[in-house]
Amino acid sequence: MKDEKEGDRAMEQTAKVPNELLWAVIALVTGGAAPIGLLLVSTSITMARQPTNMMEMMMSVHAVMRAYMPFLAVSLILFAAVLIVSYNVYPRLFDRVFTGLWAGAVATIALDAIRYPIGVGLKTLPADMPTMFGKLIFGTDSVTAVILIVGYLYHFLNGASFGLVYTVLAGKVAWYWGIVWGLIIEVLMMTTPPMLLMGVGPFGVNTGAPWYFLTTLAAHIAFGAVLGLLAERFVKEKGGLWALVRSAPTHR
Repeated sequence: MKDEKEGDRAMEQTAKVPNELLWAVIALVTGGAAPIGLLLVSTSITMARQPTNMMEMMMSVHAVMRAYMPFLAVSLILFAAVLIVSYNVYPRLFDRVFTGLWAGAVATIALDAIRYPIGVGLKTLPADMPTMFGKLIFGTDSVTAVILIVGYLYHFLNGASFGLVYTVLAGKVAWYWGIVWGLIIEVLMMTTPPMLLMGVGPFGVNTGAPWYFLTTLAAHIAFGAVLGLLAERFVKEKGGLWALVRSAPTHR
């Protein structure tokens, strides 16, 4: 009787896989809307025309982000629907999504433990990125409490999004894969249009010193290590998105 119940449960879970896979993809797109949007915003501006100064860059990014914010809001609403559906129907997916969110947010604190005292305090970075996010969203060069709050919320939303992407793609894996993920984020950050807009060049070559690259590298290694440790400890099941693809039933 026990074996029959376990067999029925396994068959039921297998039958759910195609829909769970679809919801996992929706979770990746909607939950990752913040970093995806930042990449699209910077790419569109870079392809259109390279800004000649910082103020022009800020206003160009602000114009695109102002148009993008409604889509981000819709994405977050859809993501809330993913959380509700997965909580009630796909507990395995909910576990990975929810764990990735909070683990990514905690890992962002580890990133900031390097980024802020070294990058901002010792000025190895050209700007405080969370503050810059707030300025870009509001289209101003001033700093107020609201700008700081919004900027840091966006900053932590990015971190949570990267955590979600990691746990949904990887599932429960050894902690050091989190460092690999952190290095992937570092390479993407160093080689995509946001670096062109800031004028630092790929891997910070235009800064004339290695400190920009080394600071961001150390910060993303810290992010990945903490994310990897938390995911290994708290994600319940092994097998990520590719395992879902492989386990999906085929009809011939």
